Formats: sequence, structure tokens, C-alpha cells
Amino acid sequence: MILELSDDQKAFQAQIARFAAERVAPQAASIDEHGRFPLDVVREATALGLMCVTIGKEWGGAGRDYVSYAVALEELAKASAVVAVIAAVNNSLVAEPIAKFGTEAQKQTWLRRLSTGESIGAFALSEEQAGSDAANQQTVASLDERGYVINGRKVWVANAEAADLVIVFAATNPGVRGRGISAFLVPMDTPGIARAATADSLGVRGLGCMDKKT
Repeated sequence: MILELSDDQKAFQAQIARFAAERVAPQAASIDEHGRFPLDVVREATALGLMCVTIGKEWGGAGRDYVSYAVALEELAKASAVVAVIAAVNNSLVAEPIAKFGTEAQKQTWLRRLSTGESIGAFALSEEQAGSDAANQQTVASLDERGYVINGRKVWVANAEAADLVIVFAATNPGVRGRGISAFLVPMDTPGIARAATADSLGVRGLGCMDKKT
């Protein structure tokens, strides 16, 4: 087992460390103090491949391995936990599920946009009464002649302030807990979605967390 970083991994780590020190760290205190979603920094991070580190180059991602992804997040987090989490949500919680489980149409529609910064992804799991217990969702998705209609409220939706796409968890078969939960790709401009400012937090502010009603 080789535990040392490869030369390519070391070079990538050094590149991200410079970016974090020069561009992220000087803004970190202000981001957290004012709860400001750092869209300018996110755009610069996107240019370095940091929003979709593990997504294939054919989709506009960096196409890197998970060790490179881990060291990149470490370097970002040294400067700002906020920026590291924003990148991780877009990569791990939105882009990767689409790449692994999405249809070809979903991949064609969203992966390149998430990789290149044209779109930002958000993740809507938590609820006031359920926390992050995915099996206890109160949000319900009902099928009618138009498709699925989702009704519910999510809290602490990371990246929601700037997001164009959100993954929403909802019960499609209420009463059977985890076996009846589905995840939906929902464009944030879908009629019926309302974003509301979430309560203040003690730290890691600036994530663009919002409550979302559907």
C-alpha cells in the first residue's frame, strides 16, 4: 500500500494551498462575520476544478481521484470551512449522485453546468421535526397526471441562496420509512418553490443556507 502522495497529487495540493492562502483566507473572517455567500470565491474555485473535482473531464470536471479531492478540501478548510463545505456539497452531494445514478438526460442537462460554474447545486434533506433522518421525512411526493408534486419544508439547505438545482428528499410511499424515500432533482426556478432566510448559526456561516418550501 502506497501512502505517500504522488507527484501529481502534491502539485494539485500545492496549487490549492496557494489559492486558499491568497484568495480564500483574506476573505474568510468577513464571510463568516457577515454570513455572506462568497460567490466571487466560488467562481474562482470553479476555474480550478474545485466544485467538481471527482467528476469526469468529459463533463467538464477535474477528473481527479478521491485522494486529490480530500487534500483539496483540507487546504480549503484550513482557510475557510465555509468554502470547503460549499465545494463539497456541490461535488459530493449533488454532482456525484447525478453522475452515478442520474439518467443520461439528467447528466447532459446538469453535470457540465455544475462542473463549469454555470450552476450551483444545493442539498435538501433536513427538516424541523426530522433533522437529517432520511427515513423520517415529512415532505411528500405524490404522483398525478403531470408527474410528481412535492409538498413540504426543508431547513438548512446548504448553497440554496445561490443554487440553480436542488436535490430534494421526499416520501413517495409514506409509512414505510427508508424504503419509501426518493430523491428528486428540482430546478430552483420551479413554480411553487419559496426560499426563506434560515436562523443564524454559531459558525460556518456564509453557506447560503435557507429554508425551502415546495
